Amino acid sequence: MPIDPPFAVWLAAATALGVAAAPAAAAAVARWPRGLPVLRPLPRMSRPALALVPACAAATAGPVLARGPGWEAVAAAALMLALVPVVLIDVRHRLIPDAVVLPAAAVALAAAVAAEPVRWWVPAAAALGAAGFLLVPWLVRPAAMGLGDVKLALAIGAALGAAVVPALAAAFASAAAACAALLVRHGRRARGMTVPFGPFLAAGAVVGLLWGRALLGWYAGGTA
Repeated sequence: MPIDPPFAVWLAAATALGVAAAPAAAAAVARWPRGLPVLRPLPRMSRPALALVPACAAATAGPVLARGPGWEAVAAAALMLALVPVVLIDVRHRLIPDAVVLPAAAVALAAAVAAEPVRWWVPAAAALGAAGFLLVPWLVRPAAMGLGDVKLALAIGAALGAAVVPALAAAFASAAAACAALLVRHGRRARGMTVPFGPFLAAGAVVGLLWGRALLGWYAGGTA
């Protein structure tokens, strides 16, 4: 099958961007919560940076493969690239840094609007709706849902648009399965354990990117 030259250029550029971003992602993980790295000077390709190269490259190339060349891929790539350090920081420190998530949300929203200016309200509504959905449990019980998760949902909605619905469904389903596994293994002691929600939101975002539109179409067709 012949390779479309524009697609090949986009894919190569996205992959190169992910590789170039790996040192900054590794530095963010290593220095948090002492402070995020400044843009100057960027660290060299250390072992942690090299370890993140495949993840960062997949984070930027995957959206091009899933959505094709264009602003939609840019929006999704901004989110997926931010998820690499976000997940590692959340697992280690139970924190989701604003300095990573909020710029990613802004870039994702701008790119999503550029992709379809006539329907600019769709990514905006998806971002606000996803953040509002997670804001409710944070207001009810802040210990159970961090405000960082709310901001991450904002970025996911901005990048995925309507596909944020199956993304959040997948995130909550996987989190529920993990909590059930903890209950089975640890019994009553599991009630005092905390599980970072960021990785589950990241997994849901991947589901939304790859299958979100298909799931929405399937659901709409099933309820018609």
